[in-house]
Amino acid sequence: MANFVTLDNVEHADLKVDHHYGEESGSGLNQVRAFITEFQDAQREYPILFRKTQTGTYYAVCILGLDPHENLFLDGTSWSGRYVPVALRRGPFKIGMQQTAGQDAIPNIQIDLDDPRVGNEDGIDLFEPNGGLSPYLNQIAATLNTIHLGMHKEEEFFKELERLDLLEPITVQIKVSDEKGYAIPDVFTVSKDRLFKLDNEEIGKMHQSGLLALCYWTMNSLSNTDNLLERKLSRDTQATV
Repeated sequence: MANFVTLDNVEHADLKVDHHYGEESGSGLNQVRAFITEFQDAQREYPILFRKTQTGTYYAVCILGLDPHENLFLDGTSWSGRYVPVALRRGPFKIGMQQTAGQDAIPNIQIDLDDPRVGNEDGIDLFEPNGGLSPYLNQIAATLNTIHLGMHKEEEFFKELERLDLLEPITVQIKVSDEKGYAIPDVFTVSKDRLFKLDNEEIGKMHQSGLLALCYWTMNSLSNTDNLLERKLSRDTQATV
């Protein structure tokens, strides 16, 4: 069970964190949450698809593997892709909200003290000797900000896609051989046909708001299924050697 506490440069002055990826740190996933604030980078490496919760809420995921718990971008404790999704890059940290009397809640950084990566003597310092954030913790702060902004804008993004009737249910098919293939069902993408039929005024509004770019990044990301297939074939070949 997680044990999140607010990070403090006095109480946690000497705390170190192991920044490596691996099965034990929760990186052994075949898909991971994606945020619209990272679509531009993520779409160059992973298929981005949308899923729908039982309550009707949409969210985005990056596909990392085909078999259950298979991450084709994980190579031991290293990441072999060019971009690491922020949901994994954040490590044992998350955003907390600190409420001050008479003021709006402000975000802060929390750390899971029970995470196996926390307290590793060979890890990376979180704070400088003068109490300032280390370069690593500054990177974590930027990563958490990407998540925070993405979550804040996500509801509006999907509402607009629904309003414009651009969400299209699909089943992604990936064929490994004549005898073997994979299907990713119950997912959604942006409908290219319906997008191209929108009038110029609507397209102009989408361009100004940034929605058009997000739609194109989503659609373009589906070409990365070829990347998944290449990695899968390479991984399976190594396993049989």
